[in-house]
Amino acid sequence: MYEYEFIVRNRELVFLILIIILGSIGYIEKISKFQWSRQWRIAFLLLFLLISVGQVKLSLEGKREIELLETKLEDSRTELEELKDKTSPRTLAKPQREKLIEELEHFEMRYPIVVACRFMDNESYNYAEDFSLVFKEANWTVGEINQSFLDDIESDVTLAITNNGQEVVANRVARVLNSVEVDCKLQNIRENSLSGIQPNTLYLIVGAKQD
Repeated sequence: MYEYEFIVRNRELVFLILIIILGSIGYIEKISKFQWSRQWRIAFLLLFLLISVGQVKLSLEGKREIELLETKLEDSRTELEELKDKTSPRTLAKPQREKLIEELEHFEMRYPIVVACRFMDNESYNYAEDFSLVFKEANWTVGEINQSFLDDIESDVTLAITNNGQEVVANRVARVLNSVEVDCKLQNIRENSLSGIQPNTLYLIVGAKQD
């Protein structure tokens, strides 16, 4: 039954095989000068047809298996990349650092800045170090990294101001960070979530790595 369905679905291919078989029989008769009876012709035709169809079926099924395996392999690669992104520590790539330094150097209005990170979070601290070095290389006044932040934030980093006059600069810094694909959203920070706050200082806060 399955063979019949296969023949119906692939009748053009089967027709081509029949032509080849008939041509083969004629060629054999010509070189051997042997005339095949009608029964032998039919038997040979059916046998050759079944063998040919079986070979084609195996070939097509093998091709489908290969395509299925390739799809599964690609899915596995995608899952592996996603897992790698989730588990790898955050860091600023060289092009990101260079672009940030270039942009931050051109700020005419600046404030002293402190980079803060999550309390007892080594990954957050190491990422904060990257930003601290960038601001130093851009000739900003940079304080020691503050490791006391207690809360979660909605993005990788955010900015906290200590007076309303810093808002314009904070917004501009946020735009620069987002331009190099650092997820920065300005948001309200809970009072007392960060200790040791200094007056007239801008705070870049590095949150925990997002899942």
